[in-house]
Amino acid sequence: MRGLIFLFLLSLSSFASDPRAVYNNREGLKGLLQKKYNSSQNDFLKALETEPDDARLHLNLGLAYQAVKDNERAAKEFQAATRFAKTDELKFFGNFNAGQATAAKNVDLALRYYQQALKYKPDSHETKHNIELLLKGKSGGGEGEKKDDQKSDDSEDKGQDRTNKQSNEPQPYKGKELTSQDVQNILEELKNQDQKVRAKENSNGKERNLEKDW
Repeated sequence: MRGLIFLFLLSLSSFASDPRAVYNNREGLKGLLQKKYNSSQNDFLKALETEPDDARLHLNLGLAYQAVKDNERAAKEFQAATRFAKTDELKFFGNFNAGQATAAKNVDLALRYYQQALKYKPDSHETKHNIELLLKGKSGGGEGEKKDDQKSDDSEDKGQDRTNKQSNEPQPYKGKELTSQDVQNILEELKNQDQKVRAKENSNGKERNLEKDW
């Protein structure tokens, strides 16, 4: 199953208070894209120090934890994202990702998250697919045990099973899949935002100097 990442960039207009959150979020996104997961976690944590109520930062940090299979921490961040989310899109992603992070250990909780996700995006095929799989697992659905005299059939079916394996696994939300060009475009956008932040900081510095002159 190919991994899909939904990254949340923070524009300057989103932050009236502290551009440090924008900068640290960008550094965290770079770390995610470059698979430097530990450094990306630290950057997102720094961003949350100045903007602790931003759902997008919690979602990004959750993705960084999920990338290293730390589903417990990831789930906590996704849960925080659902609390702070102000749009249906963010509420959907918070609940959907929380469902993925909790499914392995707590099916009932994961089902609740997926059901909440459907409230915000009723046409999500991935969410419905994951709910179906979890319910099938709870009811004992799926393949039963096979008898010894079916071994030849088993070997013939293995290739088909591998081919169909993806359809029988929980699926990530299928937004636009990140190609190498997409990654490059995101990194370029991060670079542009960094230049805007520096320009704004330089402008503010010049204004303060002018005030001192008066």
